[in-house]
Amino acid sequence: KEHKETSSLIHQAFRVLRHLPFWNEEHAKTIAEEGGANAILEILRLHEDKPNVQRYGCWFLYGLCKHYAPSIERIHSNGGIEVVQKVVSDHAGNKDVEVEAKRLCDILEHKVGG
Repeated sequence: KEHKETSSLIHQAFRVLRHLPFWNEEHAKTIAEEGGANAILEILRLHEDKPNVQRYGCWFLYGLCKHYAPSIERIHSNGGIEVVQKVVSDHAGNKDVEVEAKRLCDILEHKVGG
């Protein structure tokens, strides 16, 4: 949290940490319950012009949603769907960002709407 304004550091941290929720359901639960989704949303809002931060932040949130379903509601209640829709809009044309953001958007909309 202390380095949330340093986008290059955040990008590198996301590249390392993004796999935690994918490898272990317990990690996803711990991250979600300790406020990880909210922290990622805050970072996405702060660095909306940084494609790599957006890409890996969406990847990370997708992992939380996929492996710990209660994170979906947490993300929704903190404006997450709007954040992800803005990512899709702001980074139209950047295939890497679009893929991750749309995948996250799909799981958020499907789980809550379905």
